[in-house]
Amino acid sequence: MAGITWIDRRGARRLAAAIVGVSCMTVLLPSGGVSASAVDDVSVIVRADDGELADARALIEGLGGHVDHQVDLINGFIATAPADRLDDLALHDEILDVTPNVAIHVAEYDATADTGSALNAGQLVNARQAWAKGITGAGIGVAVIDTGVTPVKGLDAPGKVVYGPDLSPEGSDPALANLDGYGHGTFMAGLIAGNDNIGPVSAQTANTSAYFGVAPDARIVSVKVADKSGNTVVGSVIMALDWVIKRARDSDKNIRVVNLSFSTDSSQSYLHDPLAFAVERAWFSGLVVVTAAGNSGATSGRMTMPGIDPFVIAVGASHPMGTVSPADDDIPSFSSKGDGIRNPDVVAPGVSLQGLRVPGSWADVNFGATAAFGDRFMRGSGTSQATAITSGAAALLVQQRSGLKPDQVKALLTQGASKLAKPASSAQGKGLINVAKSMSLRVPLTIQLWSRASGLGSIVMSGGSWVGNTWSGNTWSGNSWSGNTWSGNTWSGNTWSGSTWSGSTWSGSTWSGSTWSTGVLSSVHDIAIDGLYLEA
Repeated sequence: MAGITWIDRRGARRLAAAIVGVSCMTVLLPSGGVSASAVDDVSVIVRADDGELADARALIEGLGGHVDHQVDLINGFIATAPADRLDDLALHDEILDVTPNVAIHVAEYDATADTGSALNAGQLVNARQAWAKGITGAGIGVAVIDTGVTPVKGLDAPGKVVYGPDLSPEGSDPALANLDGYGHGTFMAGLIAGNDNIGPVSAQTANTSAYFGVAPDARIVSVKVADKSGNTVVGSVIMALDWVIKRARDSDKNIRVVNLSFSTDSSQSYLHDPLAFAVERAWFSGLVVVTAAGNSGATSGRMTMPGIDPFVIAVGASHPMGTVSPADDDIPSFSSKGDGIRNPDVVAPGVSLQGLRVPGSWADVNFGATAAFGDRFMRGSGTSQATAITSGAAALLVQQRSGLKPDQVKALLTQGASKLAKPASSAQGKGLINVAKSMSLRVPLTIQLWSRASGLGSIVMSGGSWVGNTWSGNTWSGNSWSGNTWSGNTWSGNTWSGSTWSGSTWSGSTWSGSTWSTGVLSSVHDIAIDGLYLEA
């Protein structure tokens, strides 16, 4: 079995060997290569040059393939095509690149067992002080791109969860579509916006018996990309971001925050990574993207993708030690550290968090005996949980001040964070988020000046591990890709036709790069460079 190498027509990417077949098991190798049995039809991501999308589609069809989903975010599409024709396809001037639609799967890691009492997220980051002032996340949509959301108690109020497309292999099954057979997405949604609806949230600031997320009145917009075993592909995540950008302004959504409680072990620079390019597009469309720093601890020496992209908010985990005060907090061993250049922006509680349980889900069946408590809850640990808590905090900030841009939300969270005494900044970034303090700060005049990602790197290298969490000390691992999961006809159930993609677009008045930089700088009086930001 041969591996694959991708080079485009400009000398950066072209098919030079056998390609992964969608109807055989895919194994991601440490080097980012792929080993697979050769088959006739393969799933690929095709990107076209500007203005050449229609011609690129025609080329695929002329070669005997077909377009499964158009993805405007990358000016391309996901297609199924004969493997032996892809080398010719990549040579056409209309085609920017052709890359395989690479698998992401749950990764193993070691973490400290959850032995303490389950902790309430909102109390640990001073969100309850915001509730007392009427800031509860009301009217704000948080997109959760994950394993789906099951409307268990705490997420079952009318309109609490709005479902986007199901881009997982289960999307064509009415009994499974949108629901969380894995147990991860529901857990994250509860941390962000869970609400037992026992009365106005502003009156619940001392109530620790009912369940509340950080932003209890926020709306969850669920876009399912992974199945009951935690399996997905990079293309599905990019499609999900594309959908979120296009539908963010819908009146029943009002998406302002995107929660990405996962990461991949991409080995390439964010400047080239396609997933980094996609999250930057979401960021510059006005969406606050919050993502996990990763669960590889100190062993990797760097964070994971897309958190390593400096524009987004990368979140590491803190260990609250059972108290509200950060004085005794530390960084758990599993939380990915930075390399001294790109570190986590902040940390949030990520050990022994109380989350909503999905009875019968993969996590419940495998770890419920040790992690579950009561009929409704489980304990969980990971940078996934820390990310969800931070997404809830971002929702509170954008409700308080609706005109905040993503860079300003990031600045408020980092400037309001409390430094932990023990770990270095490479582990904790600016420190533990503090909602009350961030809300009290003046709105900073902030522009991030990093180089933008091109997205022209390898999607093979962009894939790798969908980093999970621990459930009471056990890791979410051991789930391999089944042979026929991502076959061409699996995707046929959910077409991305015109009516599905209709609605508001982010054109003209969007928060584009030029909008942020012109006019703003002209009013700056005293600009100081502080690593990530230009601040007035």
